[in-house]
Amino acid sequence: MLRGAEKGTMREKIYRIIFWLGIVSVIAVAIVPLKVNLYKTTLTVGSFKFHLDQILHVGAYSLICIYFFAGQYYGLTLFKGNSIYKFLVVILFLAIITELIQLVIPYRTFNFFDLIANAVGIFLGILVMKVFSKQKFTISPPPSLH
Repeated sequence: MLRGAEKGTMREKIYRIIFWLGIVSVIAVAIVPLKVNLYKTTLTVGSFKFHLDQILHVGAYSLICIYFFAGQYYGLTLFKGNSIYKFLVVILFLAIITELIQLVIPYRTFNFFDLIANAVGIFLGILVMKVFSKQKFTISPPPSLH
C-alpha cells in the first residue's frame, strides 16, 4: 500500500504523463493526414462562420490549459520553479509549431485562422480557470540570467 508521500508522488507522475501524452497527441494530429475534411462542417453565429476544425483547436487548447491549472489548483506541478511561465512557453510554442510544421508537410496546409483559434483556446482556458478557481494564478517573470 502506498503511503501519503508516495501517493502524492504517484499522482504527480500520472498528472505529468497525461499532460505530455496530450501534447504528443496534438503534435500527432498536426502531422498525420486526416481522411475527414473538417472545413466542410461549419457553425454560423450571426455573421460569423466557424469551421469545425477551428472549434476543435479552441477546445483542445482550452482543455490543455484547464488541465494544467486544475493540477496547479490541487498542488500538482509539471515544472520546478515558475511553473506557470514555463507552461505558457510550452503551450505557445506548441500552438505555433504545430501550425508552422504544416508548411513543410505535403498533405497538410498552414492556416492562419487555426493559429488564432489556438491562441483563443489558450486564452479561454486561462479565463475559465481564473473564473472558476478560488486560487489566483499569477505569471511571474522568468528568473534573471545575471
